Formats: sequence, C-alpha cells, structure tokens
Amino acid sequence: MDRLRTTSALTETTRQAFEMVALRGLPAREVAAELELSVDDVYRIKHRVTKRLRNLTEDLRALHDEGG
Repeated sequence: MDRLRTTSALTETTRQAFEMVALRGLPAREVAAELELSVDDVYRIKHRVTKRLRNLTEDLRALHDEGG
C-alpha cells in the first residue's frame, strides 16, 4: 500500500474508499454513503486500485526474480 500511495496519484477519497471496502470489509453501500459517492463509484475504485496493486505486485515479483 505504501508503494501504491507513492507511485499512484490517488486522491484521498479514492484511498479512503479502497481501504474501507477492500481492507476493512465495509459494505460498498456504507462506504458510498459516508464518502458521498455512488455505490458504482466505490466498486470502480476497488477494481481500479486492486488492478494497480496487482501490477505493482507483479513488478516487485519480477524484480525479486531478477535478483534486484
């Protein structure tokens, strides 16, 4: 998550929404209400940030495999 924060231009709302729904397991409807987003926005954020994390993980794994 730290690398994601430093390498991606996440807004505070995006970061909060992702952490609330993906890491804390709060329902998307609750996150949407608290952050004044639509439920669809919350799901889009979760998908987009998860994809970025997956890409970062793949990059780190490749570096590790190369010995770097």
